[in-house]
Amino acid sequence: MFVFVDGLSTGISKLIDSLFNNLGLLPNYIGGGAGSLSFQQKPCLFTNQGLLEDAAVLALADTTSSVGVAHGWTPISEAIRVTESEGNMVISLNWRPWSAGFP
Repeated sequence: MFVFVDGLSTGISKLIDSLFNNLGLLPNYIGGGAGSLSFQQKPCLFTNQGLLEDAAVLALADTTSSVGVAHGWTPISEAIRVTESEGNMVISLNWRPWSAGFP
């Protein structure tokens, strides 16, 4: 199942919970978040009804798929923990305000 969602939507957690509660691990899932680098919510999902915002696009495909993990990236720092958030907005990372900059 292809799952694409507006990355600034407030309903992402509910969508993911509903997918797993109703479909479980039966389909293999692939997809991601869409949006603008400005972090301003605007239409970002292509559909046959035009561009949509605050929405998700789900599509089933009758094809065999599997999971493979190999990105080749090299870590640039230690893991960073979100220590405070409000909805889908990050307030602090590693107990420091987001605006403080990292590392």
